[in-house]
Amino acid sequence: MNPLRRFALAVALGACSLGVADAQAQMPGPAGMPPMPAGMAPPPTGAYAEPMLYDGPPLGYGDPGFSAYRTPQPLEGVQRPMSGWDVEVPDDGTMVGHPKLFAGSGFVRVEYLNYNIRNPGDVLMGAPLADNAYPTDPFVIFAPGTFSPTYYGIVPSTKMFDLRDNNGIKTTLGFDLAHGDSVELSAFFLAQKKSGYINNDLGTSLVDIGGFLFELPNVYATSMLLDGQVGNTLYVYNDGYAAFYQSQVWGAEANYLHDLDTYGAVHFRPMIGARFLNINERMSQYGRFQQLAPVPSFETSIESDTQNYLGGGQLGARVEMVTHLFDFGAEAKWLMLANSMYADVATNNLRFNGDPYVLTSDNTTSVSTGFDLTGWATLHLGPKFDLRIGYNFLWLTGITRPEDNIYYNENGVTQPAGVVVDMKKHDWSMSGLQLGGSLKW
Repeated sequence: MNPLRRFALAVALGACSLGVADAQAQMPGPAGMPPMPAGMAPPPTGAYAEPMLYDGPPLGYGDPGFSAYRTPQPLEGVQRPMSGWDVEVPDDGTMVGHPKLFAGSGFVRVEYLNYNIRNPGDVLMGAPLADNAYPTDPFVIFAPGTFSPTYYGIVPSTKMFDLRDNNGIKTTLGFDLAHGDSVELSAFFLAQKKSGYINNDLGTSLVDIGGFLFELPNVYATSMLLDGQVGNTLYVYNDGYAAFYQSQVWGAEANYLHDLDTYGAVHFRPMIGARFLNINERMSQYGRFQQLAPVPSFETSIESDTQNYLGGGQLGARVEMVTHLFDFGAEAKWLMLANSMYADVATNNLRFNGDPYVLTSDNTTSVSTGFDLTGWATLHLGPKFDLRIGYNFLWLTGITRPEDNIYYNENGVTQPAGVVVDMKKHDWSMSGLQLGGSLKW
């Protein structure tokens, strides 16, 4: 058999072994997939092709609707299983919500306050006298340059003023933070306290002087230095006298409390915060002097006013014993404040009727330190409502007060009135009862 016939026979045998089928050239699929069967749609041109995501049973080449390729569709952050694997779309920042600062829980507490402000003490409302160590006790006043008894009087002091039982209100808002700590904001206000006296009927006293009885008019007096030196100069008021002391305090604070240990029955939370305080006080003196008739009396006034604006930071800690029915707690804060102080002294008709109005003032800023102590007991009336009773004590240094700032001096009638401001600083405190309730949410 010649070579041509042998080649024809081989082709015929090969065609018989393959059977009858359409012949078509085919490129292999991606990633080593078998060639696409005849009649299947080719992958789209000009677009990126990705494996199809299908949740049902696997489709074979012969199943209708099968396609090894598809046009990409947005997944919108949904994970779908495919052959045991999860498909996750990377977060581009648009699918995560904003972080929460507050947990959504907190409380509001309202308390009635009954506070005692530190009294001005026993401060002489005048200058020292050369011949009288205790001018607040009644003594005989002689006519200038003589031994003729004229009046029986006193130089008053501030011990007559009472700054106790000041009513006020305090409101506190507490907010729990998402990570466990808390923030508290509070403000309080004390009503203005006014203490003093008026005496328009001075009367007379029967006084024994060297074995002789003298009926002398009762008077109040203001003792003066003479050109800055201690002497026996007195301004006398024989027709009436009045003195008043006014005090008002308000403030606010904000504190951040760290839940260092809030498990178990005893809770301990350190805190850091800021505070503002305003202490406004005034002392006023009014005296009338009746000259010989028919000259009418005239009124002398001496007024001293102070303002303390305190602001700064504070550090502290709170300890509480927590039970199902009662809580007992204590809190201590150390304060470091800047105090902007203002003081003025004003006089009118000081030495005679028509003596001009004189106002002198001073202001400065200094550091004031102190501490704030509070203790309380809480009764739980329900899951949302508590009753609370407590006691607070606040002590500060470097506070200016009106009774300390008056320089009592006489420079002579040819000179302006010498009663002027002389700012001084002292310790100051207030303390009192707190009674109220809180509502939680």
